Amino acid sequence: MVSCSSGDRKMCDCLEAGQQLNDYAAKILMEDVSAEQADKLKQLKSEQAVKCKDFQRMSGEEMLKRKAACE
Repeated sequence: MVSCSSGDRKMCDCLEAGQQLNDYAAKILMEDVSAEQADKLKQLKSEQAVKCKDFQRMSGEEMLKRKAACE
């Protein structure tokens, strides 16, 4: 998991939500996806969108700086 040493909790939450989404998508990638799994994937996407909305227009350089503070 991601730890947040800088106090930028919102960025760390965004990164954590993205990691959860990626991990779950990778887990079900090679399966026949059930309705329950599809719903969970949609839920994780929605959570990531909410948590990351403030960072959509951030430059790559700034994103990398903030990401480093969460590791």
